[in-house]
Amino acid sequence: MTIQRETSASAEVLGVEAEFVSADDDTVTLRVAGQQITLTKGQQAVEVAGLQVSLESVTPSAIQVQVSR
Repeated sequence: MTIQRETSASAEVLGVEAEFVSADDDTVTLRVAGQQITLTKGQQAVEVAGLQVSLESVTPSAIQVQVSR
């Protein structure tokens, strides 16, 4: 899933909304299903709302996140 790197950008996947909070070169903070999580590039997936969420890439304009059940 791709989320634009801008305030209040969000995307929905598998019935769960993910909202962009902040990012730097290797770390992204998202709000997923109402829970704030921080993902680091290369880190194992984080479980939230029954989903596995991991960070694939960070660019100046967007972030790419892998989401699975």
